[in-house]
Amino acid sequence: MGRKAQELGLALLAGLMALWVYARTLAPTITWAHASGDGGDLITAVYTQGVPHPTGYPTYLLLGGLWVALMPGDPAWRLNLMSAAAAAVSVAFLVLAVIRLSRRLVGAGGPAELAGLTAGLALAFSPLVWSQAVVTEVYSLNALFFVLLVWLIAGQPQQEQPTGAGDEPKQRKGRRGLLALGWLWGLGLGNHMTLALAFPLIVLAAMRYCNGWGMKEGGRRLDRLRFPSFIVMAGLALGLAVYLLLPLRASAGPVINWSDARTPDRLWWLVSGQLYRGYVFGLPLAYWPQRLSRWAGLVGEQLTWAGLAAAIIGLFGLVRRDRGLALASGLTFMLVSVFALGYNTTDSYILLIPAFGVLALWAGFGWSQTLAELRRRGRLTGGAAAALGLALPLWLLLSGYSAADASHDHAAADFGREVMEAAPAHAILVSYSDLYSFVLWYDRYALGVRPDVTVIDGDLLGYAWYVDALRQREPDLSLRDSTGALGISVSGRPVCRVEGTGTAWRLNCRPAAPGGT
Repeated sequence: MGRKAQELGLALLAGLMALWVYARTLAPTITWAHASGDGGDLITAVYTQGVPHPTGYPTYLLLGGLWVALMPGDPAWRLNLMSAAAAAVSVAFLVLAVIRLSRRLVGAGGPAELAGLTAGLALAFSPLVWSQAVVTEVYSLNALFFVLLVWLIAGQPQQEQPTGAGDEPKQRKGRRGLLALGWLWGLGLGNHMTLALAFPLIVLAAMRYCNGWGMKEGGRRLDRLRFPSFIVMAGLALGLAVYLLLPLRASAGPVINWSDARTPDRLWWLVSGQLYRGYVFGLPLAYWPQRLSRWAGLVGEQLTWAGLAAAIIGLFGLVRRDRGLALASGLTFMLVSVFALGYNTTDSYILLIPAFGVLALWAGFGWSQTLAELRRRGRLTGGAAAALGLALPLWLLLSGYSAADASHDHAAADFGREVMEAAPAHAILVSYSDLYSFVLWYDRYALGVRPDVTVIDGDLLGYAWYVDALRQREPDLSLRDSTGALGISVSGRPVCRVEGTGTAWRLNCRPAAPGGT
């Protein structure tokens, strides 16, 4: 078997192992598990050709639409499975990235492959990555785009022999690589804007793709910085064009249509995430020590402290052998960490997933160096190396299984079913909780349950675009204020406010008022 075939085989093995575990622990339907309360909004937007909450996530919408068209089963389960597939592919490409990096810098054979397999499976079963792989959210897909960028960069040499002006095949390959890099980055930004924090890696990759080209055009040597930047930016613009999907969908007036982004100002409000800007570095200074302590604990939990030690060894090895990659990956790790630390929400820790991808890359490289050195000294047999390397992901798998397992979670689905069963005929259901609203949207508009019922998110009544859309569907809608369900009435229809917390809910209904308010 050739070397490339062997590498691909190991990557495929790791990805399939991860996917099998994810499938066994996958949430069977819509869920609130693992901070996935936004899942109902995403699923409903995919199924109704709508536009979800900021930033709109057009890449997720496109891939999700294609995925659900190909997969049978419960609507929410299909997109849960897409998260699992994205995470599993991330694992496979991390295996390849570690192998490429180790072969380039250490020249290791068996140790490189074993280190790649170990790093990939450790990332697969790290608690945070695993938690997002079994629910509907955008973070597994974000991890995939990030790891793909890392994979593109890992095998790039620091120096190449200069090429002459006539070496057109290599120049064309370099241009295609730069264009693909920018396009992949832009497409990833269409899934989650935090991929912008991978900017240091993009800069490094662009510099190395053009390193030693020696290109000429019209007898003049091209600028070695501006020219690759132009190609990357062209690819980036091509990838970001996915955001044009949002105004196109908005113009059709779907039932889930955040911001109604048919005008430039409304599109910008959606894409720039203005609704959440107050959260960005909004954490009060008094809470930073607590966040830093939690961050340190999370770093240790993801790969265990043994894996963290390997990551430190790997980082120091990169400093010696490839300072550019050490600097770019270190800056990316810091940017992601600082952004997540300062983001003032209770679930901001999920934003750390790309940082843990960097840790896994470092750990894989650290294991490769360590195993190669032990083998060189004759202190480690092949079997002992395999046992040592695979003990870490095995420990993560066994210790984290029960916490990650969402296969028996029906709390959100039961809530939606029970509310729909309890609602009076032709009811207006008003919720002031995203957890409740999104599940009810899913039941009503994705599953088609209770077509006589209308679901209103009370928190959105302060936005003109939402009220206008409601009035188009409910011409008799009357709003005295936006502070409670009692300010809402529709001629001849009962209005019920969904109250409570979690599974402890109740309906507070006002009988239909003939003739309206």
